[in-house]
Amino acid sequence: MTETSNIPAKTSAPTQRSGTLIMQRLFPTVMLSRCPNCAQGNAFKNYFSLHQTCSVCNAQLERESGSFLIAYALNYFVTAIITAAVAVLIIVRFGFFPALTPILIAVGCTAALLFYKPIKALYLWIMWAFGFVYPD
Repeated sequence: MTETSNIPAKTSAPTQRSGTLIMQRLFPTVMLSRCPNCAQGNAFKNYFSLHQTCSVCNAQLERESGSFLIAYALNYFVTAIITAAVAVLIIVRFGFFPALTPILIAVGCTAALLFYKPIKALYLWIMWAFGFVYPD
């Protein structure tokens, strides 16, 4: 009597990466939106979503559906810092005035959209550097 196990097949484990390789992949991943594993394939479908796998090396870029919540929180943090810095500069230079709130809302929305993709790519690179992005 043989039983089939429900254990998934073992996937190929990520290889050990040197510090030099990790730093060499930072720029192509974050600024050019490339796959951190091969630095050749495009990691993003469009400005807001990743490909499931890299078209060149077949590295799985999104392993779990909620894994990018940390990237959203990091984007929010960066946006808050930028908006606060702009607020301080404007208040020091011009003081408080009626249009300050709409200006800061516009700065915050612009910063959130502008930095969304680079921060998500940075998070993808960090996940690759720690071994969570690799070909199956």
